[in-house]
Amino acid sequence: MLFERLGWLAILPYVDSVLVIAVVVLCLGVPVRMASQALKELLNKTPEESIAEPVRQAVANALANTDTQQVRVRMVRPGRLLYVMVHVVLPEASRLSITNQDALRARIDDEVRRYYSPWCAMSCLPPTLVGRCPLAGYW
Repeated sequence: MLFERLGWLAILPYVDSVLVIAVVVLCLGVPVRMASQALKELLNKTPEESIAEPVRQAVANALANTDTQQVRVRMVRPGRLLYVMVHVVLPEASRLSITNQDALRARIDDEVRRYYSPWCAMSCLPPTLVGRCPLAGYW
């Protein structure tokens, strides 16, 4: 009707195709974002900074009164779970007993769980054992 009045009969056969293409282009962003996020999860990419930073801050708060040489925090988020691995290198002079190391691990775990309820693994090693740590290659 409108195209007949305006004299655009030549483009009338293409209107449906153009509208379908426009709808597909407008709706294509959602599946592309979902696929991109799923691929990042498959590759164990660190979650976005808005999730990672509070966890790093929680680990730093828990270790505030502990003398450390190095602290590494690794996170992966496959699906809805957040896995946090904390690797703490203690100074050589630090002779923490297993009981004290376990208390330190529990303190870090409690602090991180205030933000999330992840699975948390932590190790405390003197610098001489860092090279022999199975997690050392991930840092």
